[in-house]
Amino acid sequence: MTSNGTRFELDYVLTVITTLDFILEPFFLFLALTKSTPSMWFYRIFLIAISLCNCAFSIVFFLLSAKFIPIDDAVCLISSHFALRSGRVLWQLSMFFMMIQFQIVLLMLIYSSYEISHPLRPLNWRSKAVILAVFVFIFLPASLVLILEQQVVTNVTCLNLSTNLSTLFLFGYFVLYFSSYITVSAISVNKIRRVRHLTSQISYASIRLVKTVVANFTITTTIVVLLANTPVIVALGFSVVISKGAGAAAFRIGSKFVASYALITTITSILIFVPYRRYTRQLIQRIIPCKGRSNTVGIFAIY
Repeated sequence: MTSNGTRFELDYVLTVITTLDFILEPFFLFLALTKSTPSMWFYRIFLIAISLCNCAFSIVFFLLSAKFIPIDDAVCLISSHFALRSGRVLWQLSMFFMMIQFQIVLLMLIYSSYEISHPLRPLNWRSKAVILAVFVFIFLPASLVLILEQQVVTNVTCLNLSTNLSTLFLFGYFVLYFSSYITVSAISVNKIRRVRHLTSQISYASIRLVKTVVANFTITTTIVVLLANTPVIVALGFSVVISKGAGAAAFRIGSKFVASYALITTITSILIFVPYRRYTRQLIQRIIPCKGRSNTVGIFAIY
């Protein structure tokens, strides 16, 4: 198969993934808005925000259709459809939406741990201090990445990854960010696990919902790491260890895994949250004839 043929097939895969996600996200928003239980009222705000970030990422990443071109100690990401400067903006937007989604998922976990461990002290979401803290928590990490990335830009599209102070700051920030992320998530999960018994303030429904949030957080973050981060690291590794061409080919294939993370995390949320899973199963049962639907809806009956 020719290189052009392979590139066409990979572009076709990206189009299919983006189209499916563009169809699924409105459906998920419908589920969050109309099928959430009363106990999920506040959680659905997080879920809606995550879905909007996923949708925005899918559209931007599709428009970007980046090509990975390693040049000496630099890595250049060039859009297949837009001019260099526009491609650069699309790349930054895709990173921005991904990190915001990552932060919102963690914020939902933190909120669930606080709610279950402080049932008599609900957060005052109208407080200016709380609103400011939430705003900073969601947007600051992504903003810092964009600022630090600017320091390693050699031109409009290329990042200088040679050993220098700016590159060390960028990689050091990522190490600090993920270390803090893991620490905060571990503390939140540990607080949730301490609540083992029902009390007059904590209902069974609340405990079950919080456990669902933990499961959603664990699976979502795992998907993001495996599908969104690993392909980029592998491409960089191939470029350094094997050859520049191998790195470019690995990124071209891996970018499709990056594009699929939004679709897969949304499917995961539909399967994990019981009201969404139940309605989706009923919808499929109404659409698909009885004789051919047993295998199709089997996955919805696992839980």
